[in-house]
Amino acid sequence: MVIKFPKRLKFSKENPIIDFYKKCMIQINGTDCVDNVQVIAFTVNPKDYKKLNQSLKKHILKNCPLLKPSKVKFEIGMILLDLGPRINKNIEEGFVLVSEKELYGNIED
Repeated sequence: MVIKFPKRLKFSKENPIIDFYKKCMIQINGTDCVDNVQVIAFTVNPKDYKKLNQSLKKHILKNCPLLKPSKVKFEIGMILLDLGPRINKNIEEGFVLVSEKELYGNIED
């Protein structure tokens, strides 16, 4: 299933990665519930991944303005490693590929 990349990700109060998944779930099934959703089901273009990276950087700098740049980069990397979607250059920019089989962890052959 291919959906549009969410626009206007919130970064001031909420983690923009969580907001990304909530807005994707609204497009998929009409609710923003992200309970038990597997992040490996989502794949984005590298340019869209960079947008997530930038909004996450704004979020971290807003909440922790005294962090050194190296620590900010480390935090971004760790959050994206844990919660970030997959990257694939074959996906068109502005879209998100969602694997319905992997969405809730049901991987069946």
